[in-house]
Amino acid sequence: MFARYFSVEVDATPRVLVVASEPADRTGRYVAEAIAPAALARDGRGRLECSLLGINDFREQAWDDYDGIVLVDPPPLDDRTWAELGDWVRFGRGLVVWLGPQAATPEAFNTDESRRTLGGELARIWRDESGENFLSPRQLDHPMLSVFRRVADTVPWQDFPVYRHWEFVVNPAADAAAARQMLTPAEPIIAYRDGTPAVLEHTLGQGTVVVITTPASQPASDPETWNLLATGFEPWPFVVLANESLLHAMNTREEHNVITGQPAVLRIPADLDAPVVVQTPADDEFPAAIDPQQRTVTVSATREPGNYRLLAGGDVGGFRGGFSANLPSAATDCRRLQADEAVELFGADTPVARTGDEIVREVALERVGTELSGWLIILVAMLMAGDWMVANRFYARRDDSQPPVRPSDDFESSRDALPAVPPSAARPRKRQPAAELAEVGDFED
Repeated sequence: MFARYFSVEVDATPRVLVVASEPADRTGRYVAEAIAPAALARDGRGRLECSLLGINDFREQAWDDYDGIVLVDPPPLDDRTWAELGDWVRFGRGLVVWLGPQAATPEAFNTDESRRTLGGELARIWRDESGENFLSPRQLDHPMLSVFRRVADTVPWQDFPVYRHWEFVVNPAADAAAARQMLTPAEPIIAYRDGTPAVLEHTLGQGTVVVITTPASQPASDPETWNLLATGFEPWPFVVLANESLLHAMNTREEHNVITGQPAVLRIPADLDAPVVVQTPADDEFPAAIDPQQRTVTVSATREPGNYRLLAGGDVGGFRGGFSANLPSAATDCRRLQADEAVELFGADTPVARTGDEIVREVALERVGTELSGWLIILVAMLMAGDWMVANRFYARRDDSQPPVRPSDDFESSRDALPAVPPSAARPRKRQPAAELAEVGDFED
């Protein structure tokens, strides 16, 4: 029986900061209500703790207390702000950017730091007033779209047209010039019906940036509205998209469940100064190296399956973490192999047993060999029979014409053959009396 191990991390409710252009209460309410409905927040059943903030107060707000930031239709930001956002994301946090009309022009919005953080730049605004353009996911294999898989054919994206959106040009593929500038390209996740990217993903260090090229900040009554994603009839696809994009961005690169032999990467608190010790399933301990830039610990010695613990500091104010390592599923797969699979694994010359008797016979042939005792017994019996036949074949045949000689006749014939004994020799000798024997003197030397 094989044991499987797993680890989960139970933490406080993630905190999210929604930053919108002024007035924030109006432009940011759609996204804020989608990710943290007020009714659930009042009952304490909200999945996220959301704070709404205006763009003018964004720079004065401390970001380290938040796990995710959502920029709703942001205006052009300076290089310093984009650089700080990029560094904040690299520590394993999530950033979602809903681009809209407040971006003004590509020349005003695009900077070197914005390209590094977003993974690309704005090119121009696409317009389609016919209402025939909308989000059109072609594949649902991305983790962010896993919620839509069960209802893929019934999502009414056509009921939420997009009239305007930004054309987002990703950074060029990694080359010498891009490597020097630390420019990495974003990856499209969802496209519009016209084929241009609608949702993109950019990985920065341990964090993720999600870019959506149309906003969710304008009411349906606005004649200049860019879309009806948040204001259409029953806009549940927008609610799902807003939640999944943020949750995907905040999903850090921590590996709490890995395959044996693969490294595990875990984040540590930014203010932790104590050394980190890894405790293996066999209760062995060894120190772990800390990446000071990413504030992560990478454990590569995971050959033994089981639960691993990370310890640092004391019981008060210390750090406690862990992960689990399991054997690959193929190593514990006990399903019956098909004949073609066995040939592919072991070769065409490998014998295949289909019954218990065939297994016993094949194992006996491979390990014991062929039993010859029965044949040897038969061969010995044949040799003995041949020896008996050969041994009796060369004796002379017995003449049975003369009568058999009786033992008494044989004795008489032997008696007559003895020599005659003289009478004197046959006469018995007279015994001397004892007195005469006593007179015999002793012999002298």
